[in-house]
Amino acid sequence: MHELRRALGASPWALGAAAYVRVAR
Repeated sequence: MHELRRALGASPWALGAAAYVRVAR
């Protein structure tokens, strides 16, 4: 789940949304 935190740090919505969708799927 650290990937989500990393994505949020890099992009507040771009990577965050991608990571969220990945986890949701």
